[in-house]
Amino acid sequence: MTVSANDIKTRGLAAIEDAFDSDATCLLTKRGKPVYAVIDLNDYDEFREWQLDKAVREAEEDIAAGNFTVVTDIDAHVKGLLND
Repeated sequence: MTVSANDIKTRGLAAIEDAFDSDATCLLTKRGKPVYAVIDLNDYDEFREWQLDKAVREAEEDIAAGNFTVVTDIDAHVKGLLND
């Protein structure tokens, strides 16, 4: 369900809560275009956990494949990052 910026101005959180009564995701629109997605906090927590698990898996795959560099000079490494 979508909720307009004007609905939020006039009704506040009640507009979002009403949207959640009929759908698990609420799209907030501005001038008729979706600009934000609001999801239940539990769904957000599950999504963040999935993202972190995915990042760990990718890092483990990179390590297993040898796709990493051992940094021995921290100052040079930071300087290189700042110059990029």
